[in-house]
Amino acid sequence: MLFRAKLSFTNVRPKDMNVTIRNAVADDLDALVALNGEVQSIHVSPFPDVFRETEQAALRGWFEEQMANASTTVLVCVEKERAVAYLIMRTSRRDPHLFCCARNCAYVDQACVAAEFRRRGVASSSTARSRASS
Repeated sequence: MLFRAKLSFTNVRPKDMNVTIRNAVADDLDALVALNGEVQSIHVSPFPDVFRETEQAALRGWFEEQMANASTTVLVCVEKERAVAYLIMRTSRRDPHLFCCARNCAYVDQACVAAEFRRRGVASSSTARSRASS
């Protein structure tokens, strides 16, 4: 059976910050789109043959789908009511095979931190919290 991480963390304080890490909600969609656009442009610039700019309405719909997906958790990191980062974690069930038993697996699909909040422990805190739930 797949599991869905239901996370709600308060008082998570990466380096000199008062950050709350929680599940994303519909009110976070604009911030998620903006954060993704910031990071996506970093990918597109050096690798335009691999990555492309995304249309905001399509990206908003994609985030809505991720938030509704039972095997996906979208976390948002908030400081002073501003979303400064997000993390998308996916879970799946791996069937048994010759080398391994059946098991639930989780992995980080995307991690995004606003430029001015990088190198302050935000991503590390969110990945630590997502690991705790898997």
